[in-house]
Amino acid sequence: MWNECGRPGTPFSLVLKMLQGIFSLTSFMFLMSAPRLMQLKVFGFMMLATLIGAIWSLAIFCLYMVLMIKNAQIHRVYLVFLVVGDIIASFVYLSSAIQSLGPALYFAIDTKWCSVRYHNECKFLFLAIGVDVAAWFCAFISFMFVLRHRISRTLTSLLSHEVRMERRQRRRGL
Repeated sequence: MWNECGRPGTPFSLVLKMLQGIFSLTSFMFLMSAPRLMQLKVFGFMMLATLIGAIWSLAIFCLYMVLMIKNAQIHRVYLVFLVVGDIIASFVYLSSAIQSLGPALYFAIDTKWCSVRYHNECKFLFLAIGVDVAAWFCAFISFMFVLRHRISRTLTSLLSHEVRMERRQRRRGL
């Protein structure tokens, strides 16, 4: 069962994709809850990154569900698409968290933003960073499991090819 854990479409990978989507949407909602953040230059990128991440994760979750319901094998093209998508999603989540970190530290350190009036913006920004990092972690784990599964399948096929070649050579030698 552990060998199949990283295969796309298993319940484990479905849960990871669902968590990614939920974390991204939560981060988007946290950012929307702080209207004063709109005066920041990086705010548009933060919003766009979290929204793209949420749409990507939920689209892949739906793709997994359709493939699971149809009981279909995942084609190699889908697998490459998923691996590349997980890499891109990881960078999107991480860059969104890093982009949010600068203003969050500015809010926390600067006396003007540390006042009670801007306390909610600071709180929501730090929550958005935490949720983005959690989404990045899910994307990273998903990518690593898919990669491990792909490598183990490739090694297994190479070893079986080697065994077949040895058997042919033994038959020819006998």
